[in-house]
Amino acid sequence: MLVLDHIPIHAVRLGAVDRAAVGNVFTQLTQGSVAASIRDHLVRGFAEHESGDYRASVLSFAITCEVMLDSALAAMLWEEGMTAADAARIWVDASSITSRVKKMYADRLGGDWRLDVSKPIGRWRENVVDVRNSVIHSGRTPSVTESSAASRGTSELISFITKRLVLKWTRYPKTLAVLCGPSSVEEHSSKAQRVKILKEMERCSAFAVDFHRWRDDWLKERALL
Repeated sequence: MLVLDHIPIHAVRLGAVDRAAVGNVFTQLTQGSVAASIRDHLVRGFAEHESGDYRASVLSFAITCEVMLDSALAAMLWEEGMTAADAARIWVDASSITSRVKKMYADRLGGDWRLDVSKPIGRWRENVVDVRNSVIHSGRTPSVTESSAASRGTSELISFITKRLVLKWTRYPKTLAVLCGPSSVEEHSSKAQRVKILKEMERCSAFAVDFHRWRDDWLKERALL
């Protein structure tokens, strides 16, 4: 057995597994669902943290955040009618995730997207981006405290983005349907709006196939640039 020296050896007790739910997630992953991919990376991060592999957990949380941010922006551009090729150019012109966050989200979704304040975006930058960069460039193993902070920062970022999408449901109903589920609407919408939003999400869920086809083209275009 190969034992990595940065991983403490201890047993982790697993809870009961909902086989139907697991099967559904695997089906979504096989079909290329971006929402399922985000959840997969997030759960990997939680599992890696629990097992004591804090290096892997920080990287998984960083991947979760970047895929969530990039997918939200890509879906909004798709919903705005931008071609996959034109959208790919944005990732060339603003190559870092932080530069895209500075420029591309606030006007579309509202909310505070500043990187230098102690709010969800600022804490994501401090507790996920900066720690991930430190780990990548130094090869060091982050502490349990850093991994825990990255976990909280990731969950907070996802909650922030989903809340903004719910609040902007009339502008980006298709993006909301692609990235969020009914539980997000239950959590972030008013009772007066909830039924309307859920009905619109159900209507727009049919466009998920179109988005994922567009996303495949967008990823191919990015690879060529």
